[in-house]
Order: sequence, then structure tokens, then C-alpha cells
Amino acid sequence: MKTFLPADRTEWRLSIGSAVDSVGYGLFIAGGLIYFTSALGLTPAQVGAGLSISALLGFAVAVPAGILADAWGPRRIAILMALAQAATMASFLFVRSYGMFLVVASLFACAERGGITVRRALIGALIIDRSRVRVQAYLRSVFNVGISVGTLAAAAVLQARRPELYEVLIVANALSFIGLAVANLTLPQTPAGRPRKSGPRRAAIQNGKYVQLGLLSGLLGLHVSILDIGLPLWITLHTAAPPFLIALVFLVNTAIAIALQVRLSRSSGSVPGAARSLGRSSACGAVACLVLAPTGWLPWFPAAVTILAAVMVLSIGDLLQAAGSWGLSFGLAGGEQQGEHLGTFSLGEALRDTIGPILITSLVVGSGAAGWAALSVLFLLLGALVAPLAARASVACEIDPAPAPLRTPAH
Repeated sequence: MKTFLPADRTEWRLSIGSAVDSVGYGLFIAGGLIYFTSALGLTPAQVGAGLSISALLGFAVAVPAGILADAWGPRRIAILMALAQAATMASFLFVRSYGMFLVVASLFACAERGGITVRRALIGALIIDRSRVRVQAYLRSVFNVGISVGTLAAAAVLQARRPELYEVLIVANALSFIGLAVANLTLPQTPAGRPRKSGPRRAAIQNGKYVQLGLLSGLLGLHVSILDIGLPLWITLHTAAPPFLIALVFLVNTAIAIALQVRLSRSSGSVPGAARSLGRSSACGAVACLVLAPTGWLPWFPAAVTILAAVMVLSIGDLLQAAGSWGLSFGLAGGEQQGEHLGTFSLGEALRDTIGPILITSLVVGSGAAGWAALSVLFLLLGALVAPLAARASVACEIDPAPAPLRTPAH
């Protein structure tokens, strides 16, 4: 059991911050869209377009936030980002027009993306060597538990069907960011302005192999787009399965993430191990897509069973992709400009979030079984590129790919 628990006070405090943040996030994802449409009077199309625009703007902050973390220390910037998230989330309460919504959503997205980048840099500064992937995996498991708690709590508010109560969800999420800031405040001080090697400074974005690997890792995260967008549309429009299966899909995905994220991340503490995890994630994605292809022709019960089996494989692929991404981003960032490197690596997530919905909907909704087959081939092609690119990136980043010894947790 100790293997699945935080190893020291620092990890416990990181976990508490993640738990508080995730409960607020669960409240928001369950009720945010309802608040925007019911209380603010926006159309779903307006909300969708606004959130897409703001997300793209948010990713422009990732690298600058990492640079700030390197210069001033990730703990300090993480606290400021959490407070900025609290302020911008609370600002939704004062939105009275679509223009105001776009401004507030964009500011929140910038604070959110900056916060994600800086928290990764904070883990890199506080946790040593291969333990970073283990801690990141544990925090993701905690985050999934918190999301479940927040979603269930939001259901009670939404059941009342009183728009004035929906503001409670916004306030609670804003307060969760204040709780995150307080949790970050209890963490040990992190150094600012790490000394650099002599010679001209090289921006992380100039490290072509590192950038390419980040983009490739992001594309291999298409599991997320399939789970969040592709499967709900596929189940509703192309299969005989009942609509409630969509809820079961998310339940199964969350349960697998909680149960297996730490276990499946154990081999990703080195660059070669992380590359193998990414390769395995591509295989899982390819298999899941092939399993999903014939479900449009099956009666409702075998279709439902087959879809849930595919979701299990797809969820494992998602966990492996996350672990591989953490291992490569931390392992190749080195000791200098770590925040900037982590922000640069996360640009792959921006690529996924930008083209993923369009790619998945066009292939799945537009092409059916042939679209699933095409996605399977895409996963395999992307997976085949990981190992050679990771090896070249290790050389370019001057990183020893050999695994470092694991730290023995102090209990």
C-alpha cells in the first residue's frame, strides 16, 4: 500500500492541492456549460466557439509562464497563477454580454494553461529524478477522484434547476483555486534563476527534436479526443446502443485512471522507458479503434459490450500516453530552463486540442467504420516514430538516456 501513497510531506501537500483543485474542476465541468447557457443566456454555439478561441490563446502563455517559473521560482509563480485563476473564474459572475464572456474566458484560459505549466515545473523543482513521473501519476489519480466528487456534488445543484444556484458552482470553483494557492504556499521554497552553463542561451523552442517530440506526444493523446468527443457522437449517431452508455464510458475511464495510473507509470522514469510507454499507447489506440469499427452494425447489447471493452483498452492507452509524456518532458528538459522546456513540450497538447476535435468528428461521424480504421493506422504510424525521435532528442538535449536510480521513499 505504501507504494501508492505520497512518500513525504512535500508529496502530501502537492496531493492536497490537487484534490482541492480537482473538486472545483469537477463542479465546473458538470455545471459550467449549464451556467453559461441558462444563467448568462448564451447559445451552445457561442460557448463552444468562445472556449475554443480562449483555449488557443491560453496555450500562447505556456512558454512565457515556464520562463517566469525559471526566473522567479515555480512555487511563487504557481501561487500567482492559482490566484489569477480564482479571480478570472469569479469574474464569470459579472459577465453580461458575449464580448465580456470572450474576454473573461480568454483570461481564465491563460491563467489555467500557465498554472498547468508552472505546476509541472514545480514538481520538477521539488521532486528528484524518476520519482517525478510517479508523483505526477499519483496526482493525476487524485485529480480523477476529486473530479468524481465534484461532479456528484454538482449534480445535486443542477437537479434543482434553479439558475441562481448555478452561481454556487462558479464560486466554489473560484474558492478551490484559492485553496490550491494556500496548498502551494505550504510547499518548500524553490530556487529562482538557476545558474546556466556558460555560452549563449538557447531557447527551448529552438531545440527542434524536443519540440517535435512534444508535438508527436500531443498527437498520440488523441485518446482524449476520442473519449470526450468521438465516442459520445458515435454512440448517439451510429450505434443501436442506449444513450446512457455514454455515462458508463466516462465512469469506466475514470475508474481505470484512478486504479491504474500509478502502476502503468512505473516504467516511464527514464527516456527509453517513457518512449516505450508512448509506443504502447499507440498500440492500444490502434486496437481500440479496430474494435470500435464494427459496433455500428451490431445490435444494442453486443455493441454496448464491445464499446466498453474498447474503452478499457483506450483508457489504458491514455494512461500510458500521459506517463510517457511526463517521462520525456521531464527527462529531456535537463536541469536548466526546465519551466521553459515543459511549457514548450506542452505545445503538443495545443496541437491535439486544436485538430483533435476536427479530425475525430470528420473521420468518425463522416466515415464510420472506415474512419475508425484510418485512426488505427494513424496511431500505428505515430507510434513508430517515437523511439527513433526520442533517441535523437536525447543526443540533441545532451541527456544520458540510461535510467537513474530510483529514490527510496522516506516514510
